[in-house]
Amino acid sequence: MTVGNGDEGNSSAAQCHPCASGQTISAGGFFVGTSLGQGNAVDNGTTFNNIGFLGTFNLGSDAILLPVGTSDLTYIVPFSLSGDITGCLLGNTNCLNQVFSTTLTGQGIATLNLHFDGTFNGVSAYSFQSLTFEFQDPAAVPEPMTITLLATGLIGLGAKVRRRAKRRSEIPKIL
Repeated sequence: MTVGNGDEGNSSAAQCHPCASGQTISAGGFFVGTSLGQGNAVDNGTTFNNIGFLGTFNLGSDAILLPVGTSDLTYIVPFSLSGDITGCLLGNTNCLNQVFSTTLTGQGIATLNLHFDGTFNGVSAYSFQSLTFEFQDPAAVPEPMTITLLATGLIGLGAKVRRRAKRRSEIPKIL
């Protein structure tokens, strides 16, 4: 886990001033730079204290088409993360003293909040309010094959119960 502040990235939702109905935006973002912040990190069991981070983060999401409306908007959409990060000793913007480098991947849910500013000539205007990313534990997301196996097992169990019930109804009753 890293803690600190870094250079601002960009997101199409934060870049439009104002964002207008009919416009397509993204809840993703792209961050790149020589200063993605500073803080502590743990990489492969080794703790690094008070280091600087540089690299790239690409947070991709589905496109959002802004509607004509009269109220604030909140969008909750899935996102994926890819990128790389390098940790360097502080005070070294060229990163000659690199302490670690790793590739990043992940996924989660992005929440985008837009404020309704008004309607002008039939077009609704929205301003960027906030964008948050909540990462999901990859172990918490079932793999498609796991879901397929579970569904197949349930279908087979249902067919067996149905056959057994049908056989019982066909057995002649002796009075």
